[in-house]
Amino acid sequence: MNKELVKVGELIDNLVSQDPKLRFESMSQIKLIAKTIGEKRTRKELIPFLTGFSGDEDTKTLLVLIKELSGFTELVGGNDYVHSLFPPLIKLTSHEDVSISEQVIETFQILCKDFSKEDFTKHIFPLFKQLSLKKWLSCNYTACGMIPLFYASLEKEEQEFVQKIFLRFCKNKSTLIRKKCCKILSQLILLFDQELIISFALPLLQEFHQDSQDSIRIQSVDNCVSCVQQFKDEQVIIQEIIPIFQTLSEDKSWRIRHKVSSSFCQFCSNLSEKIILEVLIGSYLDLLEDTEDEVRSIGCLKLFDFCELIKTNSKIITEKIIPKIESLSTDSCDFVKSSLAVSIVKISSLIGKEETLEKLLPHQLILLSEESAKISLPLIQNLHYVSSVVGIEPLMNEVLSSINRLSSDNDWRNRVATIKCIPSLAKQFGVESFNEHLLDISFSCFTDIVHSVREEATTMITELTKLFGVKWSNEFVIPKIIQLSNHQNHLFRQISIYTILKLAPIIGEDSISNNVIETIIQLSQDPVPNIRIYLVNTFIQLSKHINQDSLNQLKSILNKLLEDVDQDVQYFAKQTLKDIEKN
Repeated sequence: MNKELVKVGELIDNLVSQDPKLRFESMSQIKLIAKTIGEKRTRKELIPFLTGFSGDEDTKTLLVLIKELSGFTELVGGNDYVHSLFPPLIKLTSHEDVSISEQVIETFQILCKDFSKEDFTKHIFPLFKQLSLKKWLSCNYTACGMIPLFYASLEKEEQEFVQKIFLRFCKNKSTLIRKKCCKILSQLILLFDQELIISFALPLLQEFHQDSQDSIRIQSVDNCVSCVQQFKDEQVIIQEIIPIFQTLSEDKSWRIRHKVSSSFCQFCSNLSEKIILEVLIGSYLDLLEDTEDEVRSIGCLKLFDFCELIKTNSKIITEKIIPKIESLSTDSCDFVKSSLAVSIVKISSLIGKEETLEKLLPHQLILLSEESAKISLPLIQNLHYVSSVVGIEPLMNEVLSSINRLSSDNDWRNRVATIKCIPSLAKQFGVESFNEHLLDISFSCFTDIVHSVREEATTMITELTKLFGVKWSNEFVIPKIIQLSNHQNHLFRQISIYTILKLAPIIGEDSISNNVIETIIQLSQDPVPNIRIYLVNTFIQLSKHINQDSLNQLKSILNKLLEDVDQDVQYFAKQTLKDIEKN
């Protein structure tokens, strides 16, 4: 206890240190001070002290203070005393750094999460009024950010007051305040009734989407989404909200067009298929032809989601969407084609076998043949979407060519990603086709120069053994392990041990006894001490999956290794033997 008091004393002293680093470190531990001095003294002494401290010029220290206060509810006596934490937060709202204001808003949200309507009316609403009347932008910014926290808890008269204040903020000359208002509006719309959306929110949305600042117009996209989520009158949506959304889709700023493209499906998900086809599909198709690569790319990424929204009209997909795919599949930008590759395979399930073979497959094959891994790999990873519709045969030649290319890609991460695809491909190919076309490629991964690739190859082989069975493993995998165990490169001999360990639970004791144990005996005599150690360290796990005869052979190996020339081998053999005897 004395040590703790000494530490707390040091923390308090360091809070007023001239060294900002010491102040920061102490501030990050103020909960310890509060726990030590108790709830009452925390309210009466520590919080007033921190209120005075909130004039510190170091932003990092102030941010940690605000964040720490968010966890003080129980330290001041529970929910009834949360308001005692407000003074330092209120003082910090006058700080000009917007990151301070954002952290204050976040802390208020955490502190007030269990507030009742009465609590909001008694403590938060007066605080909002206080901040909204101040001239500092930071205070107005904080007040604006707090509105969604308490608005729904207020009576109608108080809500109308908040609306007036919010309207005043929306007219503020400061871009920062208007941007915050535009962002908050999307949250408020979800709290408004239909009448208030029309009378209050839509006029603001009309202004915001025409604002001179890109950062404000881009927030209007979320406002449009909130409106269609909350509003049910399709006529008003068509006349008022969709035109705003379409205007934003043609905005001069590519970032805003990108935001629209990213949000398009979310916007449409609340609308009828009829409205999408009659009013909105043209805007989406235009975004797929945008001059900016980033806009086309996000549009392609969302392509399947959009097609799902109109899936009952598969004719529209084949007549309007697939012609766009035709040009996008030969786009000059790899990012666009990579995004298209993710979506194009999934569309097959919406248009059926005949249309896929005739109209979509040629473009899928074009992307499969791309040299770039970031284009062909997404297709391989999601190939089952196509093969489940048309079968694997029409795709096989390009798939094999792509797998061959990807398995020797210069980037080892792409090689790992390719190996991860092989079990899924094996299901689609079937055992005979797999053995003929993919078995050699799969085994070649065991001799890759990168350890992660070799390790992933072992995972792949265990998955294939689960799929094709022990008999297949005995016929094809075990001979490969034996071959690896004799390789001149000790790293490849090591991976053979790792593969045996991973396969043991699957192939069972008979297969180990008949096909693997001799290889283990041979590896125990490996000239490299590290290989012998690595082998010994697998024996505990192996012993769980073998019969008594094989276990006796493992013990015999360990007894011999007790007299190994290498002391480390002796040590691990002794420890392993002891552990096996225990079990």
